[in-house]
Amino acid sequence: MDTKGDAKHKEDDESSSSTKNSAWMDMEALKREFERLEFVDTLEYENVILGASMESWLKRFAILLTNTEPTFLKESTIMDGCRQYYRYHVLLNTNIIGDHPFTIGRYAESEFFAREDAAVEMIKRLLAATNKQVFDFNYHNLAKQNEVMDSLQAQNWELTEENQRLKEEICVLRERFCRFNV
Repeated sequence: MDTKGDAKHKEDDESSSSTKNSAWMDMEALKREFERLEFVDTLEYENVILGASMESWLKRFAILLTNTEPTFLKESTIMDGCRQYYRYHVLLNTNIIGDHPFTIGRYAESEFFAREDAAVEMIKRLLAATNKQVFDFNYHNLAKQNEVMDSLQAQNWELTEENQRLKEEICVLRERFCRFNV
């Protein structure tokens, strides 16, 4: 009986097994990391007649507020095995928005959506830094709808809590009723 050969074979199996486990753990870690990333919602433009480009709005705001145009830097990466994703870094050569005059957008499968997302983030920073606001009738209506939704959600939460309290009270009353009927 060759115990040295068996021991070597067992050692190779364990080494191979630990390598497989390590690779599996690395894949699991990558999967968790991928799930934590923020992505732009994919939108189909087949039925859209008119849509405003956030990049063009950003250029307008930047020129109006800072006399400079934004610079977009593309970052692309392959994730999820074989899919390519993009995100943009937007740089605005001004100190109006603080020491870090850049923003980073979320990942998207489309360069267009990634660029638009980064533009929106920079618009938010510009508006916050300058205490300016954009008045858009649709946005105004959406804000009002969100206020109503928030109010309804608060009422729903209160009613859910009251419902739970009443259920507990019913249980207590049932227990008392059962004690008297025994």
